Amino acid sequence: MRVVLVCGGEVEFVEARDCSGKVKDGEFLAREIIIPAIMARKDPYSVVQVVMDNATRSAWPIIEKECPWVVCTPCWPHCLDLLLEDIGKLPFFRLLFRDVNRIRMFLRNKGMALYVFRTYATHSIASPGATRFRSLLIMLSSLLRVKEAVVKTLVDGNLREYIGKYKNQKARARDEEEEGKALGARFGELQALALDDEFWERCKLAQAIMLPIGKLQAFTDGNAATGSKVHYHFYVMQSTIEKLDFGEETELKENVLYLTNKRWDYATSDLTLTGNLLDPEFWDCDLEEKSFDAFCRMVDRTYPLPDESKYAETEAGVAAFQADTAEVKRKRTAAESSATTRTARWAFLPGTVLNLPQQPSPLTTGGFCTA
Repeated sequence: MRVVLVCGGEVEFVEARDCSGKVKDGEFLAREIIIPAIMARKDPYSVVQVVMDNATRSAWPIIEKECPWVVCTPCWPHCLDLLLEDIGKLPFFRLLFRDVNRIRMFLRNKGMALYVFRTYATHSIASPGATRFRSLLIMLSSLLRVKEAVVKTLVDGNLREYIGKYKNQKARARDEEEEGKALGARFGELQALALDDEFWERCKLAQAIMLPIGKLQAFTDGNAATGSKVHYHFYVMQSTIEKLDFGEETELKENVLYLTNKRWDYATSDLTLTGNLLDPEFWDCDLEEKSFDAFCRMVDRTYPLPDESKYAETEAGVAAFQADTAEVKRKRTAAESSATTRTARWAFLPGTVLNLPQQPSPLTTGGFCTA
């Protein structure tokens, strides 16, 4: 288990712990790993976000209860990759990728087919690892890139002569669905696919659907600070998909948009909404009410008003309570003033002025990541 701190574009290694033999449930991750790491900081309140694997959501309530100023969020690159996987399970994509993979496996594993393919193609068909991000999109895009070479290979006279010679061969196939089929029958099916314009149109539609998601996934999968930008770019991504021509595949469009909305809701947090509201790049965009609500919750979470019951009922205690309250209100006003720079509609916030902040938003501090 590795814990790193990300702040201001810098990545600081915190600790690595051998968790072999441990039950890595929410209780263990929260109380044994994350909370001690936060409290060990010189200023625990400088940690405002914890990004963890999506399978560890049970740890989030515990962390946020013990450290109420912290927001736990899922990993956006993983969420977007899960969205690609969700879409890949739809019947349209599942059947299409079965055929795409059949072509790829035949051209890669059949020696004569590979030789002929290389005489036409300038690039190979990608076969990324099973756990690599965007694996299906990478494979599909690489196939479309060499479409003409694939067609020429599967109608090549030398390859057809070779297949005719060994057409009854029933070699062990890598794909279970191909198991036991004669080589000639397999080749005929793949040749028909390559010559079917509808097949290639389905490939292009699938690529058009998945490409905006893949681009956003690559955008978030880096060292750049993208937390404040991902909400807007997810909206752009979904709008791009919605504008695509699905033809008669109306059910496919509904299912894809349903899955994107589901993952959007799953990954969105108060922190990403607040970042979207405060990011100057989006000040001319329409303001969402949920972004304002999230911002108010973040201000309450980051700068909670002091609890009067915790102060001594003495003159000194009252003075300390008043001083601490005034300091917290000053910080809350400074945070709220960051929002007023976006649009004059924020003028109703108490104690705010319409001017540009002289300092970065108090909400833009550090966050923990675990792996």
